[in-house]
Amino acid sequence: MRGNYATLYDYQSERSFFGEVHYTYDGLWDILIFMFLGMAFYKNGILQGNGSVKLYWIMCIGGLGLGILLTWYRL
Repeated sequence: MRGNYATLYDYQSERSFFGEVHYTYDGLWDILIFMFLGMAFYKNGILQGNGSVKLYWIMCIGGLGLGILLTWYRL
């Protein structure tokens, strides 16, 4: 970027404002979803290790499979 300080300040201000608004709106839902998911896992004893081994394997395979599929789709 070339120009004077005022031009750079305007450019950076727009980028910063967009990032903050975008993160506040989209990031809030991401945080809330994982918070409620963690609360459900805690209430059901999954976080304490009270679940069966089969449950943890299903969660592992399902999470890895979904993660790899979504990564492939995004690429």
